[in-house]
Amino acid sequence: MAQLLASIEAHRERVLADHDGQARQRRRLIAQVTDLVKGLLSDRVEAALAERGGLAQLAESILAGERDPYSAAEELLATIES
Repeated sequence: MAQLLASIEAHRERVLADHDGQARQRRRLIAQVTDLVKGLLSDRVEAALAERGGLAQLAESILAGERDPYSAAEELLATIES
């Protein structure tokens, strides 16, 4: 097991020493962080929607002219930003 870990670490060091390897790793990390942020935002929006009665309730308030879709989206984002 120790030999496997040492081999993995040696490979990682070779990749990082290579400029193209660093660029690939940077792109992967950016994609990973982006995916994590999207997932967290999605979870928070779903929770905010649940507190407000769900999408059906939100659609009803838009249909009733109480708000427009853009305002509804802004209100949801404001609840998760605080």
